[in-house]
Amino acid sequence: MGYEFRLPDIGEGLTESDITGWLKSVGDHVKEDEPLLEIQNDKSVVEITSPVTGIVEDIKIKSGIAKVGEVLVTIDDGSGENREEPVQESAEKMAENSTGPSGEERGGAPLVNKKFIVDGVDIRMLAVPSVRKYAKTKGADLTQVEGTGRKGRITKEDIDRHIDSSDTDADRQGALSGEEFSYRHELLPPMRKAISNALLDSVTKAPQVTVFDAVDARRLIAHRDRFKGQAADRGIRLTYTAYAVLAMASLLKRHPALNSEIDDGGGSLRIKEFCNIGVAIDAPSGLIVPNIKHANRLNLLEIADGITDMADRARDRKLTSYDMEYGSVTVTNTGSMSSSGVHMTPLLNYPEAAILGLGRIQDEAVVNGEKEIEVRPMMKLSFTFDHRIIDGAHATQIIEDLKVFLADPETILFEG
Repeated sequence: MGYEFRLPDIGEGLTESDITGWLKSVGDHVKEDEPLLEIQNDKSVVEITSPVTGIVEDIKIKSGIAKVGEVLVTIDDGSGENREEPVQESAEKMAENSTGPSGEERGGAPLVNKKFIVDGVDIRMLAVPSVRKYAKTKGADLTQVEGTGRKGRITKEDIDRHIDSSDTDADRQGALSGEEFSYRHELLPPMRKAISNALLDSVTKAPQVTVFDAVDARRLIAHRDRFKGQAADRGIRLTYTAYAVLAMASLLKRHPALNSEIDDGGGSLRIKEFCNIGVAIDAPSGLIVPNIKHANRLNLLEIADGITDMADRARDRKLTSYDMEYGSVTVTNTGSMSSSGVHMTPLLNYPEAAILGLGRIQDEAVVNGEKEIEVRPMMKLSFTFDHRIIDGAHATQIIEDLKVFLADPETILFEG
């Protein structure tokens, strides 16, 4: 008999988490407060520590989705009793040991979850998680299914039997005629849920306007071609995104409103006294936006190195909550993924005031100062801003300053 450690409710509104890896195996010795496993929570990987000292007896859920309250592992703590840690206490310990906000900020929550209460019945008592998932895909109401399993638990066979008995001839005919247009249901993973919630916040809480423009990239290309070899010798990949991050850092100094956000609770404008430029990264598990901390203190190669490091850690799922916190503005670059220099309408990384979208550099016919047509490499720009903070005229001035920086990167040196 061992100590049953259950997945805690960390008070962020999540009812489940994705187990990304175990740091201990069955038979390993683990100390109290020693890292035990890693879970994916709201765009970051969080370490969960052991609540007791002992030997790992059995890992119940090796990988995949685990629900709050489910037993993750049993640990032989030498007590000789089958015990479990209260979910509330476990949540507080996890908050204290996580890389995100403090336990006081996260807060605790009881295990009772209205999501599982149907007509006054807790469906978790009727069926195990895999059967509940099967019932959801079949559209079956568990409270109406008669269970024949151990202690009256509902099985998949019970669900199939219930569906067969409730289907009328008309239902069967409708199902047959609809087989050509059938649906398959998949549960959203925690990362996709977090992205969905963040985007919904962005479009519902901030009135957004996007300004489109383009910049002559001749000197930008020449500057990168001149120094990318030196960067490569140091193991650094010099990208156009690094130039945009450096330019945005200079813009924040010239336009402080860019580095602010609306305090929804107090109705005030919060001016940030730091310069952390976010970079949108297409990670395997979804779009995430870590940021380069104190970008205004870094040179071009240091920024490029920071972007490469964030991208590598994103692929390895090693980013933490801190990497995503305290952002100023964001840069997103779709140039490498698009086949032409098209515009886009990037959404704010709420509650930030602005986001800059970079398009692919493409040769275009333009009219020069002598009213002659010539071909130049042009980079499309899309600048989205929170209209509560920035007016249209101000946004136009911001993007004009941005174009000066990108058209000739050496001008950024004069900003200090």
